Amino acid sequence: MLTLNRFVKFGMDLGLAGKDELTFWNNLLLVWDLKVIGRAFPDLISIDITVNSTAVAGGSMTYAANFYTRGERGVNVTATHQDRFGGEIDWGLNINVGYYQGNPLNITQSSVAGPIESISAGWGWSGQGYFGYNTQGDIRWIGGGMGIGLSGGVSYGTGRTKIIWP
Repeated sequence: MLTLNRFVKFGMDLGLAGKDELTFWNNLLLVWDLKVIGRAFPDLISIDITVNSTAVAGGSMTYAANFYTRGERGVNVTATHQDRFGGEIDWGLNINVGYYQGNPLNITQSSVAGPIESISAGWGWSGQGYFGYNTQGDIRWIGGGMGIGLSGGVSYGTGRTKIIWP
């Protein structure tokens, strides 16, 4: 994966950028990664397709493309299966944001994998909130989003997120 640091280093190797530019970009990235600055922009932006069918009990399946803005920047694709309770149909396209609960320099693309808990509701438009946990049961991600599609009702779910690419 081509990161900003690698791009600037490549420019230095070609003689197109000097050490001052590399120091500038490293300092800029360090400021960007600070928690105070970071709260103004999400650590994770996801676009997903969800199918949720719940009548008292049911399930949902979500495939998401995740874009990481801090820590280990890059893109991956995840699949999330949840057992759900309530009464809801939500088949649609969603945009979600996530905030890492910890030092943003420690964000890895694998940190989204693991247990998840969410609540969703909709009537034409849909909305959801979620908590992502690490293997010790500590909250690592808090987020939410909105979507469009066939949507109506309310449900609560618990399940697991797995990385399916890369």
